[in-house]
Amino acid sequence: MTAIQQAIVSLSGSQALITHFPSAVLPVPSLQPGETKSIEFVATLPPSIQPQKAELHVTVEEPASHTAAPAQTLAVVMQATGIKTDDVDQIPVATTEFRQPNTYLISIGIGSYRDQQLLPRKFASLDAEMVSNYFQALGGVPAANVRLLQDWKALRPDIDEALLDWLPPHMTKDAVVIVYFAGQAMVTHTGEVLLVPYEGSPTATSRLYPLKDLEAALVRLKAKQTILLFDGMVSKLHSDPKLKNLPPRWDSTGSSIIRIVSSDSLSKGLEDDKHRHGLMTYYLLRALRGESDSNRDGSVTLAEVAAYVSQKVTWAAKTQFNSDQRPLITPPLKQADASSGLVLSKLAAIRGE
Repeated sequence: MTAIQQAIVSLSGSQALITHFPSAVLPVPSLQPGETKSIEFVATLPPSIQPQKAELHVTVEEPASHTAAPAQTLAVVMQATGIKTDDVDQIPVATTEFRQPNTYLISIGIGSYRDQQLLPRKFASLDAEMVSNYFQALGGVPAANVRLLQDWKALRPDIDEALLDWLPPHMTKDAVVIVYFAGQAMVTHTGEVLLVPYEGSPTATSRLYPLKDLEAALVRLKAKQTILLFDGMVSKLHSDPKLKNLPPRWDSTGSSIIRIVSSDSLSKGLEDDKHRHGLMTYYLLRALRGESDSNRDGSVTLAEVAAYVSQKVTWAAKTQFNSDQRPLITPPLKQADASSGLVLSKLAAIRGE
């Protein structure tokens, strides 16, 4: 395997779409063996565009060696949606035929805490609300299947009530459970992860919520699939130089729960002031609205969301924040796994961007 030094990516296809790209050819930065990089083509379509089908052909080649990867074809539907490309707070038009009555969501966002010494999370409460809205509008989840817990309504007893009292009577063999948590987590020197509810405090560990307890409750539900999404700050519970501190253990229970965590290590949990969201949640919302739909079939799967969030957060943390934040997906999703194809959202139209 050798490095690729001077590759280019080029677009071709339907002229009605191609003509709106400022450039149809972009250089690829040098790539070392095993390394990946992201290239974005951005086009602005006229607001009055007529609905039409189009194709994009993407080609990657290295002119110096006369080698090229097989061209990829993306079939898209060009249709005005009335929203701005980056305005994730305006939910795209949903497809009314898509319903998931067996999917349940607990969306938790804690931006302020009873313990004033804990740093606030500026956008956690809003993030939980937006995730709730997206899964209802684009994920086909009925409003009755959603529990939204924010700030002072997200005490440990509130989370327990949702997990232990509200969810169990609804469980069937086809149930899918999604738990979203925006806020903070603390890690003991042994690597145990403790979620911080509203009343949580580093000086009173009994008020923290061990991740293993939350996951044990989820495992008892015996749902067809369970997903945990965490976006936030991950810090040490206590700093004792005499103790060897192990990294956070997000998969300590060995269960089949799929976890997408904003960082694979201790992290500040970057928040994007420009877009007013946690960095991972911002790209999660963009993923659900169709930007992760790599095969352009109109269905956004768990594998597509995980891949998109992992790539985009890593890239944005480095390029926009000069920081290192790499999302953790555990266990790793394999193409052959049934969970990889789990559909999280559907869209009425796929927008060319």
